[in-house]
Amino acid sequence: ILTENGDPVANRPYVLDLDGALFNGSTDGDGVIERAVPPDAKRAKLTLENWPLEYNLNLGHLAPADTLEGAQMRLNNLGYDCESTGGRLDEPTAKALRRFQGEKELDVTGELDQATIDKLKEVHGC
Repeated sequence: ILTENGDPVANRPYVLDLDGALFNGSTDGDGVIERAVPPDAKRAKLTLENWPLEYNLNLGHLAPADTLEGAQMRLNNLGYDCESTGGRLDEPTAKALRRFQGEKELDVTGELDQATIDKLKEVHGC
C-alpha cells in the first residue's frame, strides 16, 4: 500500500521495471499495486507519476522478519527509508520504525518489538 501522509496514493499511474521488462498501470483506489512477479526476478524499480521517490527493490532474498535486517528490508520495501539494511538499530532505522508504528497505530517506540514484527509481516505480505 502506497501512502502519503497516511492517505492512499490512489489511482496514480506507475511504471514497474522488473529486470528490464516494463509494466505500466495505476494504483487502485487504496494505493495498492498488484503484479505477478516471476520467481526468478532479481530486481524491480517502481516509479510513480508526479512522485518524488523511486522504489528500488531487491527480490529473491528477504531476511527473517524477526531480525533487524529483515525488518529494515521490509520497511525499505514499504517506503519507510531506513537508509541501510545492515542489521543495526541506527537513528534512520529507529525513525522508520517510529513512522511505521505511528501510521499502523502501534506503540511508537522505535524498537523492533513483537507487535511491530507481526504488523510488518502482515503489511508486507511475508
